[in-house]
Order: sequence, then C-alpha cells, then structure tokens
Amino acid sequence: MMRNTVKLLAVAAIGGALVLALFSSRASGAAAPAGVTIGGVFQLKSAADQSFCMDIDNQGPTPRLILSQCTAASSQRFSFTRGADGFSLMIDSQGNCLSTGAKSAPSFFGVSDAPCRYTGKERWALSLTGTLTQGTKGRCLVIPRVAANVSVNLVPCQEVALQQWKLSQ
Repeated sequence: MMRNTVKLLAVAAIGGALVLALFSSRASGAAAPAGVTIGGVFQLKSAADQSFCMDIDNQGPTPRLILSQCTAASSQRFSFTRGADGFSLMIDSQGNCLSTGAKSAPSFFGVSDAPCRYTGKERWALSLTGTLTQGTKGRCLVIPRVAANVSVNLVPCQEVALQQWKLSQ
C-alpha cells in the first residue's frame, strides 16, 4: 500500500511539475527556445484504464494516434517541447509533433503525427484534470472506448474519463 502511494505521489509530482513548467514559462515570458524538451519523456495512459497508452500506428499511409496496451515501445513515448506559438506534444522517438487531421464528421477530428511546424494545429495544453486540449478551440483528445487499436480523436472537451490522461514514466 505504501509503495503504491509513493508511486502515485511521484507521478502526481511529475504531472504537477510539468503543468507548472508549461504555465510559468508562458506567464513569465522566459520561454525555452523552440524545440527544447520540457518535462522529460513520458507515456500518456488512459484514465479509464491505465494499462492502455497513446501510441502511434505507422502501418497506414498516414501515421495515426491510437490506443494500445502499454509497453516499452518508443512509439508510446512523448514529451512537450516549446514552439514559437506555444507548446507542442511531440513523439520523442521520431521527432514529429501530434497534429490535427482533416475533419471527418461534425465535431470529430483525426490526430496524426507529422514533422513539426509549430502551427496552431500542433499546440496542446495539459489541464490539471488530465485533459489534453488542442489549441484554443476547446477540443480534447478522446477515445471512444478502452480497447486496442481504437483511434484517438478530437471532440469538444468534457470532463469524462475517456478524455483524461495520466502521465507515467
């Protein structure tokens, strides 16, 4: 029990430190140069089931963001970097940024990875509740259900477990 409590506190401290680093550098104006990793490398686990992590599927013509069982795969490792217009969630092993894709249905957007251009489509904010919001349009990363190979997409933000993520090292 004590061991799990210590582990939980460590993960919470990492998440809190990352959120503070993101917001304090923005507020103070003393931002890190573009492309500098902030907060280390981590996995993003689904709050609905922490045995599932965000992953990049490179099998099709366009890489897409999916949910997979958590492993040590480099495609499940992410870090925040400072861009010219805000923070970008970046795939650590490939140096690509998560980016919104084409609109495929009302209120439904795909997410893929591509070379970083530090545009608004790559700007991400992590809230204290664990939602990852894209830009300023109020859309958050979501999974339709907890299962392997389901797509991670963008929908209007709500405080639900399927839109919440936990940082893990």
